[in-house]
Amino acid sequence: MGAAQASVLTLVAECDSEAQPGQKCILGKLVEFEDGPIPLDASIDEAMIFHKYPILPGSDREKFLKRLDYVEHGPNQWSIKVILDGQKLDAEGQGRGDGMDKVDAWFTYTAVDLMLTMPGETRSSRCRTNVIAFFVDPLSGGVWADEASDEEAICVSSCYALRHPDRVEFCYDHFGVRDASEERAASLYKTCDAISSSLLAAKACKVQVAHCVPSIKEPGSVSNLSEPIDAANYHALFGGLVATLKSRVSTLTKDDGACFIGEAFRPEVNSRRVKAEVMYSVEAGTIRLFEIAIESDGSVAWPAWSRVVHCVVHQHPLRVETWQVGEDKHISNPFHARQLQRWILSAIDTASDVFSGVPFGFY
Repeated sequence: MGAAQASVLTLVAECDSEAQPGQKCILGKLVEFEDGPIPLDASIDEAMIFHKYPILPGSDREKFLKRLDYVEHGPNQWSIKVILDGQKLDAEGQGRGDGMDKVDAWFTYTAVDLMLTMPGETRSSRCRTNVIAFFVDPLSGGVWADEASDEEAICVSSCYALRHPDRVEFCYDHFGVRDASEERAASLYKTCDAISSSLLAAKACKVQVAHCVPSIKEPGSVSNLSEPIDAANYHALFGGLVATLKSRVSTLTKDDGACFIGEAFRPEVNSRRVKAEVMYSVEAGTIRLFEIAIESDGSVAWPAWSRVVHCVVHQHPLRVETWQVGEDKHISNPFHARQLQRWILSAIDTASDVFSGVPFGFY
C-alpha cells in the first residue's frame, strides 16, 4: 500500500473496503490540523460543490474552456460536460491539429444516503454516498469530441463517508473491474487537492454562510443564511447585491429602479442562453430572481429550465438569507450556500468600489 497526501486527506491505495466487503478501495484519512481535522460532512459538501462546476480559476481547463454543459436531473443528481476549444488547443500545440474540440470531463453525479451495516456491527447507520458515472475517464486526459460518447460509463466511482473514526472510501470500477491502484489514487489526489483548497479558502472568508438552517423570513422552512455582516452597512450591501446581479447580465432590456431584465450565457446553470428578471425593493430588503432558458430567437428553450430564487437582507443584525423555490418548499444545499457567500463577498467589494468579480456561481 502507498499513501498520497491531499490537503485534508491522506489517500492510501489497495485497502480492504468496509463499505463493500471483499473488495479493495482507496482509503481517505482526515488530516489533523492545529484546530483539528476538517469535519467529514464539510468535506463531502465541498465535493458536491466542486462537481457542480469543476473549473478551477487559473487552470488549463479554465484557459481553454469553450463550453460547460450542465443538466439537472433532480436536486441530488446532475450531469456535467466540460468542452475545451480545439482551435485554442491547436494554437498552443496541445490540439489534434484540425480544430477538434476536446471533452475534458463528462460525468453524472448522484448524492444519496445509504443505510450500511459495517463489519462487526448489527445495526445499519446512515452513510452519505456520492456516485459518479464517468463517460470520460479522469485518467485519460480527455477525449476528442468526435470520439466521446455517453452510451456507457467507462468508470464508476462510489464515495462513502464512514464514521467512528471519520474516513472516506473511494471505490472505482473501470468497465466493471475494481481499480484501487496507486495510479488511480494519484489521479484522485488531484481532485481531492482542488476540493481541499476550495474548502480551506471558503473557511477563511470574512463572511460565512450555512445551509439548511431555519428560515428567518418564513419560519418552518429552511434557507441559506449568512452570519452577521459588519463589512458594509445595509444600503451599501443591498446596492452591492443588486449591482452584482446586473454585472453578470450582458444585455439589459429593462432597468427601472425596481426591476431589471436581461440575458446572458450562464454555463454553470444551463447550456442555453438564460433570461433573468430581477425584482427588488430596498425598503423591504427583498430581491426576487426568476431565470429561464431561452433559444437564440428569445423563445422558451426545450427541454424547459427555469428557477426562482428569493433573497432577504435582514437589518438587525445585518444578515442575508436566500432560498430556491421547489415544489411547495424551500431548497437549500451546500452549493446554494457557497453561491450566497460569493454573492455577498462580491457585493461588499462592489460597495467598496473595488469590485473584482466572481468567476462563477453567484446567483
